[in-house]
Amino acid sequence: MASGGLVDRGLARRVLLSSAVTILLVVAASAVLGHLSIGLAAALGILIGLGNSLLAQRFFSDSLPFGLVSFGRLIAATLLLLLLGLIFGFGDLPAVILGVALSQLLSSAAALVHLRSMRSAN
Repeated sequence: MASGGLVDRGLARRVLLSSAVTILLVVAASAVLGHLSIGLAAALGILIGLGNSLLAQRFFSDSLPFGLVSFGRLIAATLLLLLLGLIFGFGDLPAVILGVALSQLLSSAAALVHLRSMRSAN
């Protein structure tokens, strides 16, 4: 990861690609199963989680305290989810939360693959 708040482009590309593919699969599967609104809610959650991951990459490279950055992102994501629940109703909110969790798993897997590729390059 580069210093000065720059996101590592290779890692960001992996996270974006894995998120895009997952969103397409989730929406397609939910449409085939007749539950498109759940798939769209999960896709929204994946996008929220993707934003969270990209913010983490950005702020962790700025030498800010880990706890402060994590707490701030947690509060922002929680408020965003509550706001979405108030606006659209809480019926599909569990799918949004599941999408956020899935996004965090995707980001972690992408980071592991990226670290392994960096290690093998050296």
